[in-house]
Amino acid sequence: MNATTGEEILTYLVEDKLNPTTKSFNFFHGEEAVLEMTMLAINQFEAVPFNFTIEIVGMIRGPIIDDFSIVTDKDELKHFQVSFESLGGGTCIAVHWNDDSDLATYGAPEDCTTHFSWGNHVHSKIDIVMNITHTYGSYGTYTVIMIAKNKINSVQDFLKFVVTSVPCAPPRLTLVDQVLFFANAHKVKRAEDNTLQARASINCELTYRTRMWWRVMEVDSLMGETLRELTVREVVPSWNISQFTIPARFLPYGYYKLVFLITMWDPEVLGPDLPSRKSIHTHPGGGISPDGHIAEGRRQPRQ
Repeated sequence: MNATTGEEILTYLVEDKLNPTTKSFNFFHGEEAVLEMTMLAINQFEAVPFNFTIEIVGMIRGPIIDDFSIVTDKDELKHFQVSFESLGGGTCIAVHWNDDSDLATYGAPEDCTTHFSWGNHVHSKIDIVMNITHTYGSYGTYTVIMIAKNKINSVQDFLKFVVTSVPCAPPRLTLVDQVLFFANAHKVKRAEDNTLQARASINCELTYRTRMWWRVMEVDSLMGETLRELTVREVVPSWNISQFTIPARFLPYGYYKLVFLITMWDPEVLGPDLPSRKSIHTHPGGGISPDGHIAEGRRQPRQ
């Protein structure tokens, strides 16, 4: 039952006292919400409650498609991972391979017919983390585009990679305490230096030489869209190393997105057409705020 409204959702009689379970059932709630629920087990002697919380998610957030920097040859099966921070109901995922193949769709057939009627339906089951595969028949540079759409919103991500026999892959990146969604940004103090740490794993047999740099963008407080890019090149001393320190009071009040980029760089052994760049981003706060971002003189609600 809904512990807040008292609405009774399901009642069932336990037939096997040693195995008091029931089959799964569908529960529909028409909007995003956090619901306090109670399961109540009752017999002639007592009533025992169990309280729990469920979150109803509608919007699609945090789309990522990744190949983990694994280089494949032509006619070799290439693996991708698609992931999301949240995935609302009625979602269809479409993948454009950027070759001669048809658009591939994943999700309930009726949802995919609604959103991508021209696609080739591959599988009905989708999840916040799922693995997909494709085989490229020719050498070259490709950009695979992943689009996820439902009745509430549409998001996309893309990945550029190369199909080649050259044994040099883009670096693999991680960010310590990475935050993918801007509204979940950590609290930081504007009056203090704040440091972010990126880690790169090199997977190239031809060279270990790299170039790296950071970018800082101010983003909109409602949707996280980029408003402007701040100049850090040759301004912040650590702009071109993996450990980036934001100087105290450098950032004005607001939300921010920081991007770390690294590329294999050795013109003597790497051709100009070999894409070996990789990037990763995070959302830090910009100062003191109850919501994890800089708030100038007032509390700004998390969107």
